[in-house]
Amino acid sequence: MPKLQIQCKKCNHIIDTNISMDKKSFETETSMNNSTNCPKCHTVNVWSKQDVINQHELH
Repeated sequence: MPKLQIQCKKCNHIIDTNISMDKKSFETETSMNNSTNCPKCHTVNVWSKQDVINQHELH
C-alpha cells in the first residue's frame, strides 16, 4: 500500500507523510487535515486530501 505524498509549499520537495492508505479509504476519507515537516527546509506544511500528489498510485 503506497504512502501518501505531498509537495512542500516552500521548497517543492516531495514529502512522504508516513500515512499508508488504499484508494477506497482515500476516496471515502472526509476530514484529512494534517501537518508534516519538510525534511529539506524544515517548514511545517499543513495539508489536506487535495494536496496529496500521488493519488493516482493508490490501489
